[in-house]
Amino acid sequence: MFQEIIVPFETERLAFAAAPILAFTIAVLPLTVIPGGPGVYGFTSPYSMLIAYALLSLTSIVILVMGWAASNKFTLIGAGREILTAIAGEVVLLASILPTALMYGTLDINEAVRAQMETGIIGLVANPVAALLYFLAAMLITDRIPFDLVLGEQEIVNGPYTEYSGFLYVLSMALDYAKLYALMMLFTDLFLGGWAPFTGEITGSLAVFLKTVVVMLIAVFLRSVYGRMRLDKMVSMFWGRFMPLAFAALILAVFVRSLYLG
Repeated sequence: MFQEIIVPFETERLAFAAAPILAFTIAVLPLTVIPGGPGVYGFTSPYSMLIAYALLSLTSIVILVMGWAASNKFTLIGAGREILTAIAGEVVLLASILPTALMYGTLDINEAVRAQMETGIIGLVANPVAALLYFLAAMLITDRIPFDLVLGEQEIVNGPYTEYSGFLYVLSMALDYAKLYALMMLFTDLFLGGWAPFTGEITGSLAVFLKTVVVMLIAVFLRSVYGRMRLDKMVSMFWGRFMPLAFAALILAVFVRSLYLG
């Protein structure tokens, strides 16, 4: 962390130094709208689901800048692969969020948690297809195995982060974990009942934190189970197989809507 920050001679210095800082900042911004417990959030909005999604989507653009600014063909290839995979993951992620909004009748994350608490039926049970698609899309967006081709050392060194060192490297590596925490906290609120069954700020916040950590550990554990997928197979699977499942999740949401809205 305290190593010297080495900046290659031919880089676009301002973009090279600013991009990791900006990317990490954007990655943690969704936590301001994702409730960490009852009443625990930066601000609330009737469109908080879409705000969190939009902020998370911005990080891919900054990662492309990181790969370009390094003036290295390997980092540029890695950034290109990042965009190619991120688009596939983000489309499926949005397609898995929309059924939850339809089920709960709102785009407000707080209201989604409240709906699950009132019915006693969490989103994972009501619409397991949407929950599975969300989890897989989150794995792709955060470069977790088996979808971590962007960081394939034997193929493209370390993707768009190859030339970074010192504190800038720390931010680059922490970026995916920040996105993973934000995405899994949103998963907890949308599919695991959020802070249910607690209503107090401390107990509810602790429940959200523990649920989020457990889901994150499951995502990390998969590293010891699966190998890395080929890029074309991975993208084809998300566009060709998961998108039809997303439509199925949307249809299922229409039927289970009565559970939440009566």
